[in-house]
Amino acid sequence: RSGMGDPIMPAEARPGDFVNISWKSGNGHSVVFLGYDRDAEGKLRFSFFSSQKSTNGLADHTVSADTIQDVKFVRLTHPERLFTFPLDVPVVDVKGDPL
Repeated sequence: RSGMGDPIMPAEARPGDFVNISWKSGNGHSVVFLGYDRDAEGKLRFSFFSSQKSTNGLADHTVSADTIQDVKFVRLTHPERLFTFPLDVPVVDVKGDPL
């Protein structure tokens, strides 16, 4: 919508990229990506920085990738476009319905 970033594949993600997480619980969250790693059993984990109730404010958080339904990564590539997008254009979902 703003043209400030470009979508990237999860395998291309670097710390500092923005991520929209869709949880298997049905909730969602927007975060800043920190990295991937594996736990002692070899299961993939996902680390991010965010503000949420479970972190009691701003904090790093690591979750099992098994709890994530889907992700959308975006890398900031045009920060100069901040506040240059039209504010009077309504935001819509993928079906075109207003949010």
